[in-house]
Amino acid sequence: MDGNHSKKFLNRAFVKTVLRRTFTLIALVGFIYGLTAVVYATRTIFKVKMNYAVVLERFGGEREAVTAVGWHVRLPYFTRIEQEVSLMNQRLFLSGMIEPMRIISKENVALWTSAVLTYRIRNLHIWAIENLDPLDLLHCDYDGIVKDILQAQHVNELVSNRETVKGKSNFINGFSVFRC
Repeated sequence: MDGNHSKKFLNRAFVKTVLRRTFTLIALVGFIYGLTAVVYATRTIFKVKMNYAVVLERFGGEREAVTAVGWHVRLPYFTRIEQEVSLMNQRLFLSGMIEPMRIISKENVALWTSAVLTYRIRNLHIWAIENLDPLDLLHCDYDGIVKDILQAQHVNELVSNRETVKGKSNFINGFSVFRC
């Protein structure tokens, strides 16, 4: 009976040890998974792709552009990723839509107009660091210039001199336009 009792005790101790180690392992795996999920969700580790840049905003409002391709680490509570900027050619549509927009000409005639601006960011410091929202500024300037050009001319001039109208909008506030 004594040997049977010690066998039960060893089995019980073995089961307790196995359960304790299993629960510890599950808790450790859960902690590592949770930590990985938090790092991923907060984008503490981020990647800068080729022909892209990432603008970080520090705690005091100072902004910094990261242009080196590869993986980077940032402080999670003291910096935030403000924007990811493409350094390749980009397109901007009139009023932000592909569909034509109705513009009234000088003779009070409604023209259905669509236009596209193709641009490339050449100075990242001016684009992303000095301006808080550069894409909205460019979009508003582009829409305003196109509307001003079209509203200031007669319909006959707009229809017969399309190439001249295209050439007038080739430079917008220092941005070189490839196609308009």
